[in-house]
Amino acid sequence: MAGGSCCASCFAYEPGSVMKPFTAAIALDRGVAKIDTLYSTERNDEKYYKLPGDGGHVWPDEMSVGEALVKSSNIVLGKLSYDVGQERMYLGLRSFGFGEKPESGCSRETAGVLPDCRKRPWHKASQSRVGIGQFITVTALQLARGYAILANGGFDVRPYTIEKVIAPDGKLKFQHIPCAAKQVVGADVAAAICRMLERVVSEEGTARRAAVEGIRVAGKTGTAQRIVDGKYANGSYRASFAGFFPAEDPKYVVVTTFETQKSGEVSMHQGGQRPALAFAEVVKAMLKRE
Repeated sequence: MAGGSCCASCFAYEPGSVMKPFTAAIALDRGVAKIDTLYSTERNDEKYYKLPGDGGHVWPDEMSVGEALVKSSNIVLGKLSYDVGQERMYLGLRSFGFGEKPESGCSRETAGVLPDCRKRPWHKASQSRVGIGQFITVTALQLARGYAILANGGFDVRPYTIEKVIAPDGKLKFQHIPCAAKQVVGADVAAAICRMLERVVSEEGTARRAAVEGIRVAGKTGTAQRIVDGKYANGSYRASFAGFFPAEDPKYVVVTTFETQKSGEVSMHQGGQRPALAFAEVVKAMLKRE
């Protein structure tokens, strides 16, 4: 995880496409779609309100949920988020730990922002944006927890920075208590999403730079415009990569995030660039220490 544990739990930002695996997992678990359900890639679809675009990407007329996750289609994942609906998306994201403090032991940790649609309904445009990592802020620690849940067969995982605190007189002042085993999404759903995340780290996905020779890794890229003074800043981005390894039997989750700038014809502002490269270097370093 980039930065110290406190920074990872107290600095919240709009994450972008690293949130798409959770959207897909919620949709699959609630029976809204299957991994091979086909969606039209037409942005101007009368069924949906002001969908996000996919930049200059050219897609086939239809794309499955799984392929859309691998290719990171805003249009398809935005439609999927819209179909899940506001309350199911909200409750689903809360079940992954977003919108609440992780209670990791860091005194400055934040819950990020996930507006409660039950108190105030989301705008129709937000209904599709939340599924692609807009209209929400998260911390790197929350992302790490979410990806750990997927890698853990859909069972909840609670991060912590302090296991126990013992006073000079020997008395126990604090003890981390592991959470009770809770199934966030079904094991089959988690496995299906993890298979797609492994394909992301390949030539067909958005994160080939995150690949590490000799070990299977999985993860997802995210690129979001930074918000400065309440407005999106032109050319300024928050790029991230969240992943885990080894993909076939996950033990570790790593989240990397960078503030990046887009300038000129050659730019390294996307999650599949510096964050993916940093992830690969961290994995290599961890493997050397094992």
